[in-house]
Amino acid sequence: MKNNIIKISILLCLCLALFRNIDFFRKTYFVLTKDYNHRFMESYKKDQFSGFCLKESHGYVNYIKAKYKNKIPPKIINLEQKIRKLPYWIFYNLHEEINENKLIILNYNDTHIGLIKNFTVIDNYMNKCLYLDRKNGSS
Repeated sequence: MKNNIIKISILLCLCLALFRNIDFFRKTYFVLTKDYNHRFMESYKKDQFSGFCLKESHGYVNYIKAKYKNKIPPKIINLEQKIRKLPYWIFYNLHEEINENKLIILNYNDTHIGLIKNFTVIDNYMNKCLYLDRKNGSS
């Protein structure tokens, strides 16, 4: 009987040490109290390749997806000088369709004004990330 109590105590101590080491309790609390979009944004703030409207701009693309409920992803153009992978994966696009009438421009600056002349701005974040809709009659 005493041997079982010692084994259970050691096992319990090991489990608690493991949970503390992997920050289990804080992460569980975070998952239970924060919605998906908030957790998504928080995780990509710390990512060296992303940010809300920086680099690959996962946060902005996810914000557009959540706010406008696009079934087919819009065309995404990242104007950052360093070539980066476009975050189409956020849309779970199984058929690889792209809506050419909608456009997300990431890391925009005024030297690329020609890109947006045939579009209407739907969403503008600090004049750096834009969500656009093609004007009627434009091609």
